[in-house]
Amino acid sequence: MRVRELALTAFAAGLLAAPLGGALAQTLESEFIVGMPPLEPSPVVQGAFAWRQGGVNFGSYDRIMLDRVQFVLDDDSASKAIDPAQLAAVGQSLIERIHDAMEPEYPIVDKPGPGVLRLRLAITDVRVEQSEATKPAKGIFAFTPIGLGVNAIASTASVETDLSQARIEAEALDAASGTRIGIFIDPEPSQHVSGERSWDTLQKSFAFYASRLRMTFDREHGR
Repeated sequence: MRVRELALTAFAAGLLAAPLGGALAQTLESEFIVGMPPLEPSPVVQGAFAWRQGGVNFGSYDRIMLDRVQFVLDDDSASKAIDPAQLAAVGQSLIERIHDAMEPEYPIVDKPGPGVLRLRLAITDVRVEQSEATKPAKGIFAFTPIGLGVNAIASTASVETDLSQARIEAEALDAASGTRIGIFIDPEPSQHVSGERSWDTLQKSFAFYASRLRMTFDREHGR
């Protein structure tokens, strides 16, 4: 039976905090993260799952490289078409929250190198209930967040999309070597803010994730 309840919950805390020792490991499926290792319950976010590569000194990372946010449509989505402006605005919001929380102490950089932690981020299992676009999109796609306001999707996105199963997923890599060092998945990203699941509450939850990322970096650096 396929496990669908995945995503990223406070990707920060889960990626850098060691999972609970002795907890029952689970093998979860993902259409974003390839070769998913067994995950354990996150020690810092209830309902989330995490994996951390043993022996990695996360305190050695003081800069962050962010990939473009990716979006994955649910297999059961009635349509494969979705407005790219909606997705770009959501991706912009997530990137901005991370920038605000981490800089200037932990600079966001655009090139790999020693001491750089690369974060791959995705919002998955998005369902489209209406199909008005003429050109369907493929199951996974990404948009560079440039020049779009974070509230650009406020009114129409919830009409066209269903976020009841949406997840946030994150994978941390050593940017210099490309080695995977952490995974974090949260099945309910909107639980950290009040309100029903929507693009608006999803964006609000990004501030929670970004603050946890900053707290975890500070802890790893003894601050």
